[in-house]
Amino acid sequence: MTEQFRFYVTVEESTDKKTNVYRLKWLKPVNTELYYELPAELQNLSNHPEISAIQKVKTVLSSIKTRGSYRTFTLSLPPEIVALYIDDDRDAVYKGVYLQATMAPQYEIKTAKKGTEEDRQTTKKEATPEPTSRKNLKKIREDFVLDNFDGKNFVITSWFQMFEKECARCQITSDEDKILILRLFLDGIAKDWFSSKVVTIGLDAEFQTWKKIFLDSFREIGWRKNREAYSFRYIGGSLVDYALRKENLLVNIRNNFPVDILIDLIVTDLPIMIQDRIEKTKTTSMEDLLTELRKLENLVQRRKTFSHVNASKNGTERKPCSYCEKKGFPERFHPEALCRLRQKEQTEQPKNIKTANNVAVQDELNETITDQKN
Repeated sequence: MTEQFRFYVTVEESTDKKTNVYRLKWLKPVNTELYYELPAELQNLSNHPEISAIQKVKTVLSSIKTRGSYRTFTLSLPPEIVALYIDDDRDAVYKGVYLQATMAPQYEIKTAKKGTEEDRQTTKKEATPEPTSRKNLKKIREDFVLDNFDGKNFVITSWFQMFEKECARCQITSDEDKILILRLFLDGIAKDWFSSKVVTIGLDAEFQTWKKIFLDSFREIGWRKNREAYSFRYIGGSLVDYALRKENLLVNIRNNFPVDILIDLIVTDLPIMIQDRIEKTKTTSMEDLLTELRKLENLVQRRKTFSHVNASKNGTERKPCSYCEKKGFPERFHPEALCRLRQKEQTEQPKNIKTANNVAVQDELNETITDQKN
């Protein structure tokens, strides 16, 4: 006949502080009010192979990965496993060590009521710091792989998902630490938003409250980002740089693009000459596409050089007019033979010459008449 027990398992750092270990803190027969706490040397779950081999336990362990996380669960144990923890006198003993019995263990399950809702929460009776508390948050910031958000440069939902993933990777579990870390990744108007919310919401609010208000405040309601991503096309330069830039724009508006659709959107904005040289059946991933584009970089460079040489030989319209430059009008691009300024001045010049010649002739005639009178 099976007997039901409650177990409490948590994830903590190992002695080398580099890996995580599962620890069994206490067990409790469901038909009693007593909790039986295990001593530190027997808490490692590897010391309880009969328990860890149960499929339900494996499933529970797979759901707790970050330090500070925990689970309480009930197991129906067969008599041979019950005998490992309870002796014939119904005393709790494991491997010859009698377990500490208490009505309120260090990790105690309490029921907190708020209105009509009931939340089951686990608290420590003895205050112990959370794994990431009191750490240098600026140093933790250096471990994050995340760009700053200024309120406009990213689609907010994609950026915030990345922020939460980095918090989990760097083991930031405290709500207050998450809020303070968030501040370090904000710029511009987003940083001003944070300063105002510190006053109106407070740092003691739950992180989920901050998250909801943050997403509502910066949620993209227009189509600007979508237009920018879909209309971005190749006009010159490195093919690989174009592909990476286009990919970044697309995944920032939707982070679950199917790979084949993503590749289609990138390739179809390339010149037809380049598209025809990419074999579709062999391009099934972004890595494949980048490899194909690297092979075609030389082709683009040769085409660019050839066009540049032809432009130098045949395209004189892009040379600045030397006549305009002499007259104090630089950066006027047109053939000198068609220069309107030059044509205008040449048209006015004969009039000036004619006027000057008439005056000179009249002076000579006046002098001749005077000499004749004398």
